Amino acid sequence: MRDFVNAERLMSPGGVIALHDCCPSTVEMTVRDQIDGAWTGDVWKTFLILMRNRPDLTFDVASAAPTGLVVIRGLDPDSTVLSERYDPLVEEYRDMALADFEGGIEGYFREFDLRTPEEVVAKL
Repeated sequence: MRDFVNAERLMSPGGVIALHDCCPSTVEMTVRDQIDGAWTGDVWKTFLILMRNRPDLTFDVASAAPTGLVVIRGLDPDSTVLSERYDPLVEEYRDMALADFEGGIEGYFREFDLRTPEEVVAKL
């Protein structure tokens, strides 16, 4: 989340930020310490924080292999929403797991619309 906040501060109108590792395909790949193979760590939590706390942003989620790609538009370099709430948000989401969603990983995927990479690129 800190990387997003810092990058957004430097953006100009019309800019985009892309996040990868937001679409885990297994619970095992969401562990905080890196594993061999496809791994998302807890980056997916950053995406969840953004969706829930920055409704002013536009998110397009591509099913790009291996762990998805989120394209974020509508950036506001003057926004302080996340920086002002950084510590409480980290605390709130630190221990969250995919099992916390009704339906587990499928429940997480109900939080957003997953599109093909071609559909996401066509919107840029």
